[in-house]
Amino acid sequence: MVPPKRVRETASRATHPSTRVLEFSRAEGYSVDYGHLDLLLGRDAPCEVFPEIASWLSQDVRLESVSSLN
Repeated sequence: MVPPKRVRETASRATHPSTRVLEFSRAEGYSVDYGHLDLLLGRDAPCEVFPEIASWLSQDVRLESVSSLN
């Protein structure tokens, strides 16, 4: 696994406006410290992780729609 600090450093170099870094951990207010598989298969993932992913996908679609109009 990659330490969160390294993920943030890499994401800071991304140029797409919808780039986000979320740390699914107890320290960030989530019920558990999520690992890679937990993000999809974890007991609380449907309530905690999936809505964040859906929100990000929805935002990305809106950004792409706007940029295609220009």
